[in-house]
Amino acid sequence: MTQFTAVTERKCKFCGHQLYDAQDEHMVHVPIAQGERNIARLLYAQVHWSHMLDSNCSRCGKKGSYQEKTCIQNPSNLLIVHLKLWEPNAAGQWVKNTQLQIDGIPLTDLTVDGNCFRLHAATFHHGDNVENGHYTAIVQLEGKSILANDAQISEHNWPNGSPGVYLLFYVKNESPKMRELKMNEVGRYLVPTC
Repeated sequence: MTQFTAVTERKCKFCGHQLYDAQDEHMVHVPIAQGERNIARLLYAQVHWSHMLDSNCSRCGKKGSYQEKTCIQNPSNLLIVHLKLWEPNAAGQWVKNTQLQIDGIPLTDLTVDGNCFRLHAATFHHGDNVENGHYTAIVQLEGKSILANDAQISEHNWPNGSPGVYLLFYVKNESPKMRELKMNEVGRYLVPTC
């Protein structure tokens, strides 16, 4: 089962009022920042304070006063990252971000709550909108990228810029030494960074 706790902290930049919310989640939903080409920076952008322009502080009442950040805690062995490819346009129709280019996805390990995660698989959407298109998947297996396209399975190079990448599946990557320590120690232990 995939699961983690998303802890969202909001604070008013005027009066200091703070709100906390913790939710059990199964997938990390990542908005696409304009021009960002790095998966780690897209994911970590949620951990830094961002301004909530349409919010009012419940204590002082000032508009646009809240800042927000979300942290991922206690991730399970599988972490699913959902890149929000579709956004509503002015007419209310869902439009795909076809300009998305993210570099180095298969080579970028993520550190989440002190745990190292390595890419295992990805799902791609091919097409311009939600109503039509086709899905494929690439699985990282023994150092190779394997493409699953309907009934066709073949070795495949990872596409440059990862166009259409939609879901990323990361698995916790523990070294054999850390697994040994985990099995032998009763107390807490330090997890090395990736």
